[in-house]
Amino acid sequence: MICIYAVAKVRPGCREQFLKAADRLINYSRAEAGNIKYHLAKESENRYVFMEFWSGEEAVQQHMKAAHFAEAGKTLESLLEEPLDIHKMEAVF
Repeated sequence: MICIYAVAKVRPGCREQFLKAADRLINYSRAEAGNIKYHLAKESENRYVFMEFWSGEEAVQQHMKAAHFAEAGKTLESLLEEPLDIHKMEAVF
């Protein structure tokens, strides 16, 4: 299993737009064959963490090729203070 968490620092005043785009991304991603779980957690008012769990590397690669992933990337880029801080790990247990 592959675990990914990505920290998003949202620009002030862009929170509602960010949440709308994140909701769309998450709903489409949850429907993908290799997705196990996909959540968004709020760390603070403008700091969120995407938490993704995939069946394996092939599922992650397919996710990254999906049209909704590319669309979300373009939308989110304009709403964030800096690029996503992405961490990818392989589950041990």
